[in-house]
Amino acid sequence: MTFNATRLTCFALISAIETDARAAWIEVQAGHSLQLPENKKSKAADRLAHDRGLGARVADESLVDYLDFADAHELLLANKNLLGPQLLDSLSEVAGRLGAISRTRNRVAHTRPLEIDDLPLLHDVSQTLVRRAPDSWATTQQTLQKVSNDPSSVLGLTIKLPTDPIDEPFHNLPVPDFDETGFLGRAAVLRKIKRYILGSWPAISILGDGGIGKTAIALKAAYDLLDDPKSDFEAIVWVTAKNQALTVNEIERISTSIQNSLGMFSEAARELGATSNTDPIDELLSYMTEFRVLLVLDNLETATDARLREFLREIPRGSKVLMTSRIGVHKENDVKLDPLTFDESRALLLNLAQGRNVKLLQDLDEAGRNSLIEKLKGHPLYIKWVVSGVQAGRRPTDMIASNQLLLDFCMSNVYDGLGKGARRVLQSMQVLRGVRYQGELAFVNDLNATDIQKYLLDLMRSNFVSMTHASGYDSDAGYEVGDFAHQYLAGKQPVQDDFRSRVLSKNERLMELSLRMQRTSAQAIRRYDPLSVDIRDHHDAPAARLLVRAIRETKASHLDRAVQTCAEAHALSPGYYETRRVEGYIQTLRRDYAAARTAYELAVELASGPAKAIALYHLGSFLDVEGVEPWAALAAFSDAARLDPDSCAIFLRIAACQFVLGNYLLTLGSIAALIKKSPTSEQLELAFLLCLRSIVFGSEVALTKGDIAAGLEIIETGLALIQDFSQDRFGSISDDWLIHISDVCTRFSAASVGSSYLQKQTEGLAVIAQSKISRAAESGRVTGLIETLPVDQSYGFIRFRSESLFFHVNDLIDRRDWRQLQLGNLLAFEVEFDPSKGRSRARKVRALL
Repeated sequence: MTFNATRLTCFALISAIETDARAAWIEVQAGHSLQLPENKKSKAADRLAHDRGLGARVADESLVDYLDFADAHELLLANKNLLGPQLLDSLSEVAGRLGAISRTRNRVAHTRPLEIDDLPLLHDVSQTLVRRAPDSWATTQQTLQKVSNDPSSVLGLTIKLPTDPIDEPFHNLPVPDFDETGFLGRAAVLRKIKRYILGSWPAISILGDGGIGKTAIALKAAYDLLDDPKSDFEAIVWVTAKNQALTVNEIERISTSIQNSLGMFSEAARELGATSNTDPIDELLSYMTEFRVLLVLDNLETATDARLREFLREIPRGSKVLMTSRIGVHKENDVKLDPLTFDESRALLLNLAQGRNVKLLQDLDEAGRNSLIEKLKGHPLYIKWVVSGVQAGRRPTDMIASNQLLLDFCMSNVYDGLGKGARRVLQSMQVLRGVRYQGELAFVNDLNATDIQKYLLDLMRSNFVSMTHASGYDSDAGYEVGDFAHQYLAGKQPVQDDFRSRVLSKNERLMELSLRMQRTSAQAIRRYDPLSVDIRDHHDAPAARLLVRAIRETKASHLDRAVQTCAEAHALSPGYYETRRVEGYIQTLRRDYAAARTAYELAVELASGPAKAIALYHLGSFLDVEGVEPWAALAAFSDAARLDPDSCAIFLRIAACQFVLGNYLLTLGSIAALIKKSPTSEQLELAFLLCLRSIVFGSEVALTKGDIAAGLEIIETGLALIQDFSQDRFGSISDDWLIHISDVCTRFSAASVGSSYLQKQTEGLAVIAQSKISRAAESGRVTGLIETLPVDQSYGFIRFRSESLFFHVNDLIDRRDWRQLQLGNLLAFEVEFDPSKGRSRARKVRALL
């Protein structure tokens, strides 16, 4: 096994410190006839047996060679009265870091990944010991000088330290290349990967650009699991299909590399002891069935084929597969590896520069260093490649300006695996830089939702494109080509002029369509119209165009086709609330009320900002149909009003809900709020009629309950509110309602006998009502309730005072009201004597519903 200079330097310093510590103990032991304590003797004997075999025997004094620094430190301090002051001072100085030293020693001795502080810690401890007691730490002093004068002097060393026997799974994990700096950052991602491995997922993939650090974090996770008590793996097998290596000047092919998945399976089976000529996949699955195996497949993008996908479907329970790849393999739990943070990039650059003694990078001022780090994009391989280039005599600016070699290494084999459709979408994203959305990419590439989704998934799996969200905008995912990918494509796959022109032309058409639809939806009068489609930005336009088509299809009674068109729009823009809102409208027309309600509720969930008021309004309108759920409708309208307090449409619907719920004073209050805004003439008419209905029905209910005060309050509030309307525009309709209000006041007066105050109040209200009747004197109109309405007949009878007056459907001013009439409905009419019948009847009948 080959080790790098960092690990070998750590070993050299640990070995030197322990040599000096053992020598100090031997000197104390010899001078005072001390014996090695039994616990230390037993520990050393176990290490001897682990090193040489169970039958090995040595003299007791030779067991000292199997003491580590922690053991020697403990023995010496236990006899501190026998130590010289300098030696005692040096041991006391480093006592607080003894635990850290032991952990570093274990990582070196047991070939575990080094941490970033391991080498600096050993350097500092060594220097402290030598400074405090140079005579006692002579070997350590010599080693420090040797390493300082010639860092390469450690390269010939063989790591061999006395170690305790450990119970660990079989493994063939290689020494990680991050030993040079220690494993940096990504603690949260590392925890997530280990949680997935120990969880229920049989296969986990670590995905990312070439050189982003996938192999490093996979190795770190695997090494951590060797010592994790929660892990029950009996073997951890590492197989890599890495087939090339990046140097400063070229991409070197690895001639012995594994070329396909069958080669990876064969290598894994061989590591587990297979010797037969049977199918390596069957043999590997057999081992993974009998033993709990963690199989790590590294650089899988070079060996992805049908055999691999079949293998992943057959992973036995208890065993797991961890993969690193630039391309997703399907059927696995993905962990996308993002670039390093700025601070992590800075630490990596500085550690490499210091470890390799690259003065140019060490001596950069803060501004220059920060500028360089920004240009390296948090890419670990890019950082290492630039440091190697500077170490070889090149300038950092030259390395960054001429980075095509790095880009080829990271991206070329991934691009070669893309299909024609995915490449076309990728090229369109080269033309239209920045975050782009599924709908607009489908539009400029003339693709349907199914195809654009497939191609974008391919691009994300290849890591050319990443998914992002515009903060605070909406729930639709955007897609963006990464900086590395853009640089690679610009150099190796530039966009042809004719394709660029076509994409830009299509994009211009999309912008024109968007502006036209935005102008339409922005009109206040159409804002809450169910047939108007709200559009937030140009990327909504392709889906909005489909929704307009769906609405046209409903007008042609093609409701099923309209639902399918909505589904296509939703697939293009899954986060666009109007795709659900229009679906709710269409499902209502289809009378599939359960589907309609679900669609409207999903629209509310998707909408944000001003759009949420629209979604809530339409949900409320659906719930308010025929007064089925007026309380839920009222809640939706109230939420919408808080978001859009200037909307007359919302306040009109709130007033209507309050009326249905019998909250007549609140109805009048909502109408009062509405008329202070800027209602249309149609909204004013509806509000005026609702005001009259609230006065009539509210006062009638109060009179029935005998609540005179409440009834008079409703009448007084309503009549005061009528002052704010121009009654001339409503004509005889308002007269009929006011006639009945005047009659109600008369009945209130009769019911108030015994209270002169209430009688005067009702008489005054009756006068006010009469004064607002424009043609009462000449019309002679009165009101009454339907008394009889025979089934399947075209006539009925009205109770007017003590009479029962006949009326026919042809007597209705608006014959469309006939279908709505029920017993007890209020009607306004004129009384006319019918000579042929010898009795009075009703004429010019108006339903006051």
